[in-house]
Amino acid sequence: MIASKIYDELWRVAPINLAEILLRRDERQFELQKLLLEGKNLVVCLALNIPGPVKNSASLKRFFNAESTALQTELMNSGHGLEFSSRLELKTGPEAYMSIEPVDNFEKIEQLKKKLIAFEEAKAWRRLLDIDLVYNGKYLGREVYGLEPRSCLICARAARDCARSRRHELTDLLLEIAKLIAMSGIGD
Repeated sequence: MIASKIYDELWRVAPINLAEILLRRDERQFELQKLLLEGKNLVVCLALNIPGPVKNSASLKRFFNAESTALQTELMNSGHGLEFSSRLELKTGPEAYMSIEPVDNFEKIEQLKKKLIAFEEAKAWRRLLDIDLVYNGKYLGREVYGLEPRSCLICARAARDCARSRRHELTDLLLEIAKLIAMSGIGD
């Protein structure tokens, strides 16, 4: 029942276009450069990994806020000093930036990346999160750690491949997103 309400809500949200998504990607790089210039060399970037033109809704915002709070708590409880945190509510979807105390030791950076991956993989619904670690302006992606690219929400193929080829119907993708958000308990 909850998943169907979330699914219906996703269809009522105004879609965004590719130009808006690409513009926000450029703006995100500017945000990161600004943080780097302020001396924040280690930043966790959090966004939603939502395929298609629907990037924001009341349920997506609640889900994002709950998960970004959980991530922030996890980082603080694991001894990673949080210097700065901000959340943005955007048409292209919510985003959060968390600056971690400067680290010069690559082993500590690697431990942090592994902790972020473990956080993502701890719960099925966190598949909808896009957690990036940026060190001195460079993204430390999954491939740096020998991990497979993210799988598609629908099938076992690489998500990137399915997105490029538009292999799955938007209705199927939104239904899977709604199920995952409902599973997280935010609709209870």
